[in-house]
Amino acid sequence: MSQSYVRRHPDRSQAGGFEVVVAAPRVVIVRGDLDAMTAPILADVLLPLAGQGGGVVVDLSDVTFLDASGLRVFCAAVEALDGRGQIMACNAPPRIQRVFELAQLARLLEVQALRAGVPVDSTA
Repeated sequence: MSQSYVRRHPDRSQAGGFEVVVAAPRVVIVRGDLDAMTAPILADVLLPLAGQGGGVVVDLSDVTFLDASGLRVFCAAVEALDGRGQIMACNAPPRIQRVFELAQLARLLEVQALRAGVPVDSTA
C-alpha cells in the first residue's frame, strides 16, 4: 500500500505556502514558489526517489515561480537517476515551462502537459 505525505516549509508565511506532496509512490506534487528557500524541501523528497531509479512524475501545475535553485534540484535528480529512469515534469504553467526551455533542461528531463496521466497532444 502506498503512503502519501506532505512536506512544508517550516515558516509557511515566509515560503508563501510552499509544499511538496507525495501523492503516490513515484508522483510528487509541488505547490508554490520553488526558489532558494524552498528548493531544499523538494530535494529532500525528489532526490531519494530518483536515487532508487525508475521514473518519477513531478506535477508542477501549482508552481507559481521557479528560479535556478529549483532547476538545480531537477538537475541533481537526473544525476541521481544515473540513466536508470526519467524525471517527468508535467502540467507546468507556460511561464514555468518557459524557464525549463530557457535553461535547456528539456534535453535532460521530459517536460510535458498531462491530463489523467496521458500526454496532451499540443498539435491537435
